[in-house]
Amino acid sequence: ADAGSFCEVPAAGLLGFGSPTLQPSPIRLPAGAPLGHYEVTGFIAAGGMGEVYRARDTQLGREVAVKRVGTEFADPRAANRLIREAQHASSLTHPNICTIYEVGNDDGVPFIVMELIDGRPLAAVLREGRPPLATALRYGIEVADALDHAHGRRVVHRDLKSANIVVDSGGKAVVLDFGLAKRLATNGEPNTMDSIPANRHGPAGTLSHMAPEVLLGGPADARSDIWSFGVLLYELATGRLPFKGRTEFETSASILNESPAPVEQTVPLALRLVIAQCLVKDPASRYQRASDVREALRRVAADRS
Repeated sequence: ADAGSFCEVPAAGLLGFGSPTLQPSPIRLPAGAPLGHYEVTGFIAAGGMGEVYRARDTQLGREVAVKRVGTEFADPRAANRLIREAQHASSLTHPNICTIYEVGNDDGVPFIVMELIDGRPLAAVLREGRPPLATALRYGIEVADALDHAHGRRVVHRDLKSANIVVDSGGKAVVLDFGLAKRLATNGEPNTMDSIPANRHGPAGTLSHMAPEVLLGGPADARSDIWSFGVLLYELATGRLPFKGRTEFETSASILNESPAPVEQTVPLALRLVIAQCLVKDPASRYQRASDVREALRRVAADRS
């Protein structure tokens, strides 16, 4: 954090080779820096969308997390889309969804103020090994319940993965980044534009968790979230991803054309069947509602107990 943007730009770009449009990353905000009526108290993490800081609300005196969005989203159109979608997601109130408090703007760069959750990313937990089956099922049920709540309010996550889930100090799974999600249009309502492309030329989301129909350029909906949830369940059950390749092309081909590697026989058959139903390539044949997956997982958990 002290180094700021040091070493974040490839040397070739600084020397004039490669992309001529390459620009250095913005310097990270120091402790004490103001963001509206928030005061930065520390750096938490950086990702594809920007940087996350711990901050203090100077008006209410509470600790919060602030996501300062990257400069590629600072143009007025992108900023307006981001703010609009975050406002939609702020209507979500659920114990397994990180609450969005406010959307602001700092010198033309939008930021999102969220609930500060003390815990560890599920991705970090999984790097230490697979959780016990009962724990994996509990995480799955909690995340499915969060998805059901969001989908019921026409909000689709579009980037569900273990890195966007935090296990809090009480062992509860909390889904992050619904503020970067997409709201589904109702009948007669215009579709909102995507606000979080994986890159400037491709669909939104993370490739390893991207549903085939989204990878092919189709719209994201509740069923594509269920595909991503199936990838998460597979990872919880096996400790690895179902579709991998040495390159993005190979990974894409695997998602589109191949079946996931078989899950070990030590995983209960009922759970293997739930995972397989989430990962059906045709969205019409997949689970259609997150509530259906949640209830299936609850039955598996009840049978195991």
